[in-house]
Amino acid sequence: GSKPGSLLRFDHGEPWRAEMLPFDVGPNRFWIGVAVPESDFLGEVAHQRNRVILIALLALAAAVLLAFLLARGFSRPLEELVETSHRIRALDIEDLPSVDTRLREVATLAESQSELVSALQSFARNVPVDGVRELVRRGEVAQIGGATHTLTILFTDIRSFTTISEQMAPQALAEHMARYFEVMLAELRAHGATVDKFVGDAIVAFWGAPNQDDDHALHAMRSTLACMRSLEAANRRWESEGKPAMPTRFGLATGEVVVGNIGASTRLSYTVLGDRVNLAARLEALNKLYGTEALVDASVVEATGEAFAWRRVDRVAVVGKNEAVDIYEPLGETGSVPAATEAFARAYESALDAFSTAQARKPNDARLFNVMAFAQRRLGRFQDVTLNLERALELDPRNIGAIQALGSTYIQLRNFAEAKRWLDRYIMLAP
Repeated sequence: GSKPGSLLRFDHGEPWRAEMLPFDVGPNRFWIGVAVPESDFLGEVAHQRNRVILIALLALAAAVLLAFLLARGFSRPLEELVETSHRIRALDIEDLPSVDTRLREVATLAESQSELVSALQSFARNVPVDGVRELVRRGEVAQIGGATHTLTILFTDIRSFTTISEQMAPQALAEHMARYFEVMLAELRAHGATVDKFVGDAIVAFWGAPNQDDDHALHAMRSTLACMRSLEAANRRWESEGKPAMPTRFGLATGEVVVGNIGASTRLSYTVLGDRVNLAARLEALNKLYGTEALVDASVVEATGEAFAWRRVDRVAVVGKNEAVDIYEPLGETGSVPAATEAFARAYESALDAFSTAQARKPNDARLFNVMAFAQRRLGRFQDVTLNLERALELDPRNIGAIQALGSTYIQLRNFAEAKRWLDRYIMLAP
């Protein structure tokens, strides 16, 4: 038996619901019971309950997924903006990725940041970025002032640029100069140069600041040689395109200079000042006299050790300096210079020593300069020929041989006006 409405459970079976009721028939009482499996009453309820739980779980999963997607939709562009901001702070502003988003507020912020990057990119093309980057790293604002450091300074200039510019339309010249500067800047920056400024067609650069570089002279020379090689290839390409070549002269000097922010409170320039800066400029100009592409002073030779091969060109009194300085032509990195070039350099230096010794004994003998001019003429260095012949004529104005040689040399240089002047003078003085 069971109590009314009691729950029955059979071993290894499902629960049942049972109910017992008495039923009297005459003097006899009968009990009538009904037992029904519980699933007949609650099966559909349980099914609905499971369905509700499943739907609730699916809804929860969908909500979590949607929340994740929404969070990523908000966070991804914000993370990209943060990463871009870090790169902007470091002035790493080339090839920055664009931030794509449908969120209006974030899109407005991304647009403002893009305008900032455009302004900085224009700014970076007008100032030495390395100097500004160093100030940012130290958390400082640019102020007037400088410090003394040992650096290597480079001056460059395009040979016969006035003639080149007169042959080209202004826009064509500007585009051609842009290609030239791209070739030069690629090599300068690849070797750690700080590009100070452009002065017309000239470039001023230096090594050793603002980032310290103990091998600044070495890197400066490697950069110069790389520029010369790249320009040689570029000039061949430009000439094949019908455009003028850009032959360039280089002057380098190493020594103590003042480097820092020079100017007024409203406009500063991170640049270098000092005697060695002037010397580098003078050395660049001396290339014209000696028929060379690059000249350096003895301090560069000493600072680079045995990394390069050199030809000692002369000992000269540079304008602006009280003492004469030895000047050298770089021939290339040690071990890469042809034997014939090395042999010529040593022979030239021997002749130069002999000339210097003879000049010290007889400083006013014009014949010495005649001899030097003859040697330079044999080498095809006609600019040097005119220099030595004019020295000879300063000592002996009536030196008919030097006058005649000057006239023929200017013919070789296609300077016919000067040639006529000197040959007329020869005719007047000739017996």
